Amino acid sequence: MPRDIVAGDFYWLEETERYIFLGVADATGHGVPGAFVSIVCANALYKAVLEEGLESPAEILWRVREVVVSQLTQAGEKVKDGMDIALIRFAKADRSRAVFAGANRPLWIVNAEGLLEVAGTRQPIGYVEEPKPFEEVELMLGSRVPAMVYAFTDGIVDQMGGPKGRKLLPKGLREWLLSLWNQPVAEQAERLTALFETWRGERHQIDDVTVVGVRVG
Repeated sequence: MPRDIVAGDFYWLEETERYIFLGVADATGHGVPGAFVSIVCANALYKAVLEEGLESPAEILWRVREVVVSQLTQAGEKVKDGMDIALIRFAKADRSRAVFAGANRPLWIVNAEGLLEVAGTRQPIGYVEEPKPFEEVELMLGSRVPAMVYAFTDGIVDQMGGPKGRKLLPKGLREWLLSLWNQPVAEQAERLTALFETWRGERHQIDDVTVVGVRVG
């Protein structure tokens, strides 16, 4: 749900012979500036995976950071545009085997036992003074299926709304997802949209909003 006609949020889906890659990203800015940065970031993902053949999510994020910083640096000026992203790699041979790396974004896994959060690295895809390697987490989902895997940008949890006009916060989103995770995914999308619209009410949407859920098992 873009805040304006075009957005800085985007989702990215690509596959290779062995893997399926899914990225949920929040590029700097809104509207046309945000859309421009998102194009640069999406193209860097394609370059890292399809042209250079990288398979490790952590290595992909590091390479994307290098490309984005290079392309957005102007005449030596340190431009801090870039993106936050959750990047998941599913193995085609066994969809319950996944690997996650995040830049300022987490991954949520929800099943009958509750919600498990896998934190991303506290670092954006973009210029930072002292960059550090992105952390990578292998997820063996076989013991947790059936489950839903969710990735989202911060627009939904930062939205002001409800009876007191406060932010939804991760706690509010957790309650929503725990209440609907076992429903068919199309119904989840409809209900989540309705919950968000009800929460927002007549208030202005303050940011682009993206939530992606994938059924495993």
